[in-house]
Amino acid sequence: MPLLDIIREEKLIQLARERYDPNLSDAELKVLRDSASSEDPPVPDNNAPRPEVRADFLRWLATDPEATMHIDPKGIRVYAATIPGMLNLQECLVRSTLCFFNCKFLEIINFYSADMRSIYFFDSLLYGGIFADGVKIHGALFLRSIQSEGEIRLLGARIDHDIDCSDAKLVVKGIAFGMDGAKIGGYIFLVNGFESEGEIRLVGAEIGGDLVFRGGKVTEVYCQNIIVKGDLIWQGIKKPENTYFTLVGANVKNFRDDLESWPNKENIILDGLVYEELTLHEHSSENNIKASRLSPELPLDARERIKWLMLQQEDRRAEAQPWMQLSKHLESKGDRKGAKHVVFKYRCLQAQESWLLRRWWRMFFAWMEENPLRIGWTIFGTLVLGTLVFAGAMRSGAMIETAQIQSKQDESIKFISAHYPSFQPIIYTLENAVPLVKLGIDERWIPDVQHKPQPWFPQIGWLDGLKWFNSYGFLVWFRWFLIVWGWVQATIFAAAVADRFKK
Repeated sequence: MPLLDIIREEKLIQLARERYDPNLSDAELKVLRDSASSEDPPVPDNNAPRPEVRADFLRWLATDPEATMHIDPKGIRVYAATIPGMLNLQECLVRSTLCFFNCKFLEIINFYSADMRSIYFFDSLLYGGIFADGVKIHGALFLRSIQSEGEIRLLGARIDHDIDCSDAKLVVKGIAFGMDGAKIGGYIFLVNGFESEGEIRLVGAEIGGDLVFRGGKVTEVYCQNIIVKGDLIWQGIKKPENTYFTLVGANVKNFRDDLESWPNKENIILDGLVYEELTLHEHSSENNIKASRLSPELPLDARERIKWLMLQQEDRRAEAQPWMQLSKHLESKGDRKGAKHVVFKYRCLQAQESWLLRRWWRMFFAWMEENPLRIGWTIFGTLVLGTLVFAGAMRSGAMIETAQIQSKQDESIKFISAHYPSFQPIIYTLENAVPLVKLGIDERWIPDVQHKPQPWFPQIGWLDGLKWFNSYGFLVWFRWFLIVWGWVQATIFAAAVADRFKK
């Protein structure tokens, strides 16, 4: 052992006997020796005996300024010990790092409003959890491979570096890990076998690095109004069908996930989620999870992300922000088609709340909004329909020439010209359905007000019920419909062409 370590050990033991208790247990003496030493003893396994170390003794060791002078920079190190009482460091200034290896805490750990350096718990059992509201940690907080049967509370905490909960088990109902109002300077790792039976709650928190959920099992994650300056990684989640994931008003740099980690339908809320990047990854293998390595990225696919948005709870699924955020992101990536398809799906979702005809009407305009050039299909359909209607009308004699005159002598009918243009259904439809198109048929033929409706095909008896298609009233109404609908189509078509030129 280095001479300096021997000197520090002797001074520390002397101080402990003078200021705390002359009768120190062997386990407490070991804590003093380990804390004074620059060398680390072997880490005990889970089967090692755990003699008791008094919580008050640890409090004295952590807060006595003179004792701190004889503690190695590695900090106060406690190996394989049972702490039977509450470790109470509330409002305390702790100048040394705290390290607990394979320890058992039978009561709550109270770090409320304490000012501390780094804190490390490894392979330890925490029966009462940690109460650390308002704590200031000028370093990192490690909770690796712990099992906690009480809540980990870090409300309003200020932690300069990372929170590492690798392989931690939180067997707590209700809120298991609360970080409301916390400010974390580094990363938060809930990874590599991390499990929580209760809620992971972050409200109004700020995280300077990444927030990482990878290779763990969580029951509920509730994030509201948080800022993640790094990435939010949601990959390799075990049993995601049992997970509820809420991201309300969350702001992240890059949201990274994989399909296998998506929660079930109704188990996710994304209202207010804002991201600079959105990345889907391939399935995370066990090797990637253990190595903390991201799986390969997949291309951004609008249809896949629409499925993701549709997983939201039904009462929140029609909220505009998640859809507009996705559309905006796709637009920024140059995927205008994908961006418009997202808006179309959102409009269809909105239309579901309307009655049948209004729903169809709103969905039609959403379809047009996605790609205005689709109006070409409706124009074609209009021409086909109009041609069929007016061809049937002509066949049954429902169309009459406009240039007929009545003789004054015998009231007979005669035509102005023997070369009067014949009725052409497709030209007639084209002139009425397409504004400004005039080919001379529309002004020379009109529905006959005296015509009695006739079947289109008298030889087919079951078509008799359709003879109202060539009635005067229907033909007049249909002609006016073509005119109005033609102007609507022309307007949409003009907008589509203008939009193409803007590109």
